[in-house]
Amino acid sequence: MSTTNLNKDERIEKIINLILQYNVGDYSKRETVSDKGDELDAIIIGLNTLGEEAQDSGRQIKNYEKRVASIMEVLLKYTLFDFSQKAEVSEAGDELDAVAIGLNTLAEELVASHEAEHKQLENFKEANHFLDTILDNIPNVVFVKDVKELKYLRINKAGEKLMNLSNEALIGKTNFDLFPKAQAEELTAKDREALKNEGITDIPEELVETLTGFRWLHTKKMAIVENGKPVYLLGISEDITERKKTEQALKDSEKRLRLLIEGVKDYAIFMIDPNGNILNWNTGAETIKGYKAEEVIGKNISIFYPKEDVEKGKPRKNLEMAKLNGRFEDEDWRVKKDGTKFWADVIFTALYNEKNELTGYSKITRDVTEKKMAEEKVK
Repeated sequence: MSTTNLNKDERIEKIINLILQYNVGDYSKRETVSDKGDELDAIIIGLNTLGEEAQDSGRQIKNYEKRVASIMEVLLKYTLFDFSQKAEVSEAGDELDAVAIGLNTLAEELVASHEAEHKQLENFKEANHFLDTILDNIPNVVFVKDVKELKYLRINKAGEKLMNLSNEALIGKTNFDLFPKAQAEELTAKDREALKNEGITDIPEELVETLTGFRWLHTKKMAIVENGKPVYLLGISEDITERKKTEQALKDSEKRLRLLIEGVKDYAIFMIDPNGNILNWNTGAETIKGYKAEEVIGKNISIFYPKEDVEKGKPRKNLEMAKLNGRFEDEDWRVKKDGTKFWADVIFTALYNEKNELTGYSKITRDVTEKKMAEEKVK
């Protein structure tokens, strides 16, 4: 039997739902703010702002990485005199776009130069000069080493800035001249491995110590081969320190959100997958239902329903109503671990990703047995 909804501030539910979605890495949802201007409104505003910042940071990181990857891939091909691919140019109109446009122009000029053999050498020299200019201004570190002693033969301005050393101080030096011994040994081992490999050796993350402090780099290396033998080692490194800081900030935010959910004692708050299986468990859920997390995670929510409701398919119907309407609220009897029943106010909320695909549900339960008994007594 259904009764009148609880006299509760709906903004608490909005805050909990925002926290739940942010907890699974979905920062697309926003909630409206009331006219009260109190602490609950301040929490909603803060969570909306957190969502906007996290979502915007994620988009910026993905877009920047994609553009840098395009330039790195094209640059590696140009080094092998393959000018068939063009670098991606965005609408940002920033330094990366200037580099991409420069590389594309270089490719067009070199391809055109092949049509006139008598000008080929002159054009090639000009193109090399242009390539040198691009290498010196590209935001990623580009370096070339010999294969015998792994000395730096060429490094661009981004490398000078990263190392806080001049070109003259870097050329002719090895890793052992520039880094602590343990780190130099590790970097040299990776260089030797790249020379043995065919194609590009991708090192997603490596922490290096420079004169300006520790920096995180994403490095790609490949051997330049002539007559079947490596003659140079080419490397391109992207400084991803700021991205790592952003990722850590997001992890810290998610950790705070998880702690906030786990600390709620008056509400059972947990996530379930599209099939109704439990994914996590908070302190309130343990208090209200009597189960510990390890006893319920992976099990279906039907364990909380009376036997007659399970036979009628009520757990599945509740999820279908939430999926159809986005949200479903129900008041009815539920069962604790020890078999006793309690009158529960339950809210299901369907959760979707950026592709509008159902990823699961949030479920919020409150024990309102005392309220139910008082109402029955009045009746």
